Formats: sequence, structure tokens, C-alpha cells
Amino acid sequence: MSEPLLEASGIVKSFGGVRALRGVDFAAHPGEVAALVGDNGAGKSTLVKILSGTLAPDGGEIRFEGRQVAIPNPVAARELGINTTVAAANLPDVCWAVPVLILAAVANGVLEEVVIVGYLLTRLRDLGWRTWHAVAASALLRGSYHLYQGFGAFVGNAVMGAVFALFFLRTRRVVPLIIAHTVLDVVAYLGYTLLRDRVSFL
Repeated sequence: MSEPLLEASGIVKSFGGVRALRGVDFAAHPGEVAALVGDNGAGKSTLVKILSGTLAPDGGEIRFEGRQVAIPNPVAARELGINTTVAAANLPDVCWAVPVLILAAVANGVLEEVVIVGYLLTRLRDLGWRTWHAVAASALLRGSYHLYQGFGAFVGNAVMGAVFALFFLRTRRVVPLIIAHTVLDVVAYLGYTLLRDRVSFL
């Protein structure tokens, strides 16, 4: 078998007292399709985030084309040709699939806009932050938790966060933001579900 294109050895990662990865080994060879399979909480997403530069490992090493490399951020990962593409979950063909996707979109919209825009901006302004500093903090926070989707998702969500933050500071209304966010997610979720078998790049 050929030398692995990407290889991780002895990867360790902890979050406080919780050990997410304990000496994990992983290898992907050229032209190979590899799958990470495991229960919820097994550490699959944590390993992917480490390999794509979103998280730093506490121990172990990563090799690319046989040489040891550091992947401190998604930009460094992208320079190596490593990126994370998130595909929506494939729900079974049942009557409740679409309502579940819509409810998930509503939940995301409410959570992000109430917390990241409404609450955060109100608190930062109460603490005396300048407008642009508060807008930047809200936008960067929104973008940062989409880094697992790649650098493009970070930039897109940060820009969206800045626009939404400015709208909130101007109008003091969060409901229009929840509606806009929900519509975006519904289109993304249902669009993928309805078009994945018809459009090749999905």
C-alpha cells in the first residue's frame, strides 16, 4: 500500500476534564475514501476539526505527504488542500422529514439572533463598548463557530453577522433577523434535501 497522504498519530484532545480523543490514529491514502464511524460523543467531529485546523490537538502529530506539519488554523489546512465540507443529514423518506428540517431552522434562527445579536450587543453597549467594536465582536463570534465548515463559511457568516448587528442597533428589533435567518436555513436544508439527487455538485 502507498504511503498515507494524510496521517494522524496519537492525537489527544481534552476539554476541561473531558477526554475527547485518547491517542487516536488515522490515515488516508491517495485516492481512498475513508469513513469515521462511531457513537455520538466518540470524537469524530473533534478529529475532523483538528485535521482542518479549527482545533489544536493537545498531543500527537500530523503528517502530510510523509512530513510532519502543524495545522494551526483553517488557512493552513487549506494550503495543504484540506477542507471540511458539511453535508446536511439525510433524513428518511417519511412525512415528518420536512417539518423537522423547518423546526431545526427556526431553532437555529431564534438561538443565534437572540443570543449573538440581541443579548450580546445589548450587554456590550451597556458595558460601554463602541458601536463598531460591538459589531465586530458579534460578527467574529458568529463566524468563528462556523469555522468547522471552512474559511469561506467563516467569512460569509461574519459578514452576515455584521449586517444583522447593524440592523439590530438601528432598529432594536430581533424578530426580522430571526425570520431572515430561518428563511436562509430552510432554503439551505430543503434545497439540499430536494436537489441532492438532481445536482451533481451537491
